[in-house]
Amino acid sequence: MRLSTKGFILVAVPVVCELVSLSSLYILLNRVQEERARAEHSAELMALLTTGLLDHTKRNAVVALNAISPSPQLAQQIDGEFSAAKAKLYHVGQIVSADPDEQKAWHEWIKIGDSIGTNLHKATRLYWDGHKEEASVYLTLTQANYKRISEITESLAAKQERARTESLRKEHRIEEQIRIVLLLTFLFGIVGAFGLAWYFKQSLNRRMDVLINNANLIASGGGPSQKLNGEDELVLLDRTFADVHRSLTMLRERERAILENAADGICSIDKTWRFTDANGALSKMFNLDTGEIVGQRIFALIEIVDVDTVHRVFDDIVSSGATGRLTMRGTRADGSILVMYWSATWSPEQEEFYCVVQDATVKEELEQRKRDFVSMVSHDLRSPITAVKMAYSFLELEQLSDDSKYAIDAAKASIDRLLNLTNNLLDLDKLESGAMPIMPLQQPYRTVVENAVRSLVQVASQRGINLTAQNIPDLAAFFDSERIDQVLINLISNACKFTGAGGSVTVTVAKSGDYIETRIVDNGRGIPADALDNIFEKFRQVSRSDPKNERGTGLGLAICKEIVQAHHGSIGATSDAKNGSCFWFKLPVSDLVYGKKP
Repeated sequence: MRLSTKGFILVAVPVVCELVSLSSLYILLNRVQEERARAEHSAELMALLTTGLLDHTKRNAVVALNAISPSPQLAQQIDGEFSAAKAKLYHVGQIVSADPDEQKAWHEWIKIGDSIGTNLHKATRLYWDGHKEEASVYLTLTQANYKRISEITESLAAKQERARTESLRKEHRIEEQIRIVLLLTFLFGIVGAFGLAWYFKQSLNRRMDVLINNANLIASGGGPSQKLNGEDELVLLDRTFADVHRSLTMLRERERAILENAADGICSIDKTWRFTDANGALSKMFNLDTGEIVGQRIFALIEIVDVDTVHRVFDDIVSSGATGRLTMRGTRADGSILVMYWSATWSPEQEEFYCVVQDATVKEELEQRKRDFVSMVSHDLRSPITAVKMAYSFLELEQLSDDSKYAIDAAKASIDRLLNLTNNLLDLDKLESGAMPIMPLQQPYRTVVENAVRSLVQVASQRGINLTAQNIPDLAAFFDSERIDQVLINLISNACKFTGAGGSVTVTVAKSGDYIETRIVDNGRGIPADALDNIFEKFRQVSRSDPKNERGTGLGLAICKEIVQAHHGSIGATSDAKNGSCFWFKLPVSDLVYGKKP
């Protein structure tokens, strides 16, 4: 039975009981009114008959008084009252019209009453005329009629008394029936409604308990323990829960398959720093089983030197709601060191961190070997290259032929490029390892920009390029002037290198919020869109196949990026193949902004 049907029954039963009760009460009240009308009928009939009998008696007495002392005025008054009473008595005919026996008796009563009235009237006239013997005859007839009318009155009175008594008895019986109806209404209406409500409540509670238990089991990752039968809304809801459970089970299986086959480690950590779940990739990283990882605190698997970093970064993730990234070292089951890249997000609802872990051990080892190799090569090459350059300088002092001078100039240019590459490699290695100190100070920025532009104006002019610094405002910033000069020289040189004769390179400076933004804009060939994303990476060049490009080391922009980021600033580039390129970088205006580390 559907819940709507049960609800309808729960409402309909009291309503039906009330309707039956009201109908019964209406019928019984009509019967009470009928019995009361009968009682009133009897009482009224008795009153009228008694009045009529009294009128005849009074008139008879007046006739007797006239026999002793005639009084025409009194006789006329009594005749008038009798006429009025007689008019009332005719109303009795309407009262008894419904009962043939009463109607018959009443007609006889009226007939005898008229006879009495006629005889008394004649007797009165005879007494007034002095004919007492003849008047006595009429009085004798009147006495016989009076006796008969009294008998009829007593008979009707007895019958009406019986009818009135019967009406009162029926009225009391109907009142008792009304009480019974009211009691039954209470029992079947109120008690029945409460009974049905209790029955439906018990049935609903049992089914709801099953439904809630199934929902809790599904929420906790289990499945429904019981199945509801029937066709009501709760059964439909239970079936929906079962469908949701099947869908969730399939989704969990799919997610677990994805997690287990993922190359990166995936895990969740609760607010007590314990692993609540981990995939196979993370287990392999630590050479442990998944069961050995779940339940452990993260600090048991990482190096103690990274504990403070983990606390700080994860606290920042919770407070900011953003994704946090960090590098940490862990210890495998065999004691070897594991280098990991972590990416973590915080779920306020679940109060857990969801993390993706990448094994960077091999990558870090290769990077370290590369840095060591670059550092070794750079140091080992720098001294011999410098010596070779000095030797060529001595040769320039000798008297040489034109061909020899050309060969020496070409060799010196190659040596300069090699020396520049070596210096760049050393600078980049120092920046990445933190060996190159950045010492920012609060100082004017305009002078640094103008000096950098001035140092390159002649070179640009030789190439037919118009290099200008436009409207440089007198602003201060927090920076290391030597390193920022290196950035400016590098970016301006690049702009000149990729701008043809007749072109222009413009340097502008403007304040952008808490930062000072420097823009180097040229109208050269521009940079392809697919090269913009990685143009600041090491050894990246725009196009080696373009014969118009001057070959560089591919390290200049990478060095610029490291220097700017070391100032807690930002750097980027935009380009249009038709309108040239724009390189920009931002520096903090003060040490307070520098301390924010954007």
